[in-house]
Amino acid sequence: PDSARRRGIEGLVLVRIDVDAAGAATACSVVTSSGNVLLDDAALRAARRWRFQSGPGVVEQPFRFELAIARSKG
Repeated sequence: PDSARRRGIEGLVLVRIDVDAAGAATACSVVTSSGNVLLDDAALRAARRWRFQSGPGVVEQPFRFELAIARSKG
């Protein structure tokens, strides 16, 4: 998220995603928090939008938020 990027916040969130027979995420929860609510909420929002090729089932998906350092040309 932009607000986390501006503050230099990085982290890893592990999200549990319950998937129905149609491949839609029916429930998402944080298994392991990044320690920052901005990152945790962004991971949950992303997971809720995902569609899977098969279901039903449960997936534990990590979401890594890292800041890239721009390299200058020269």
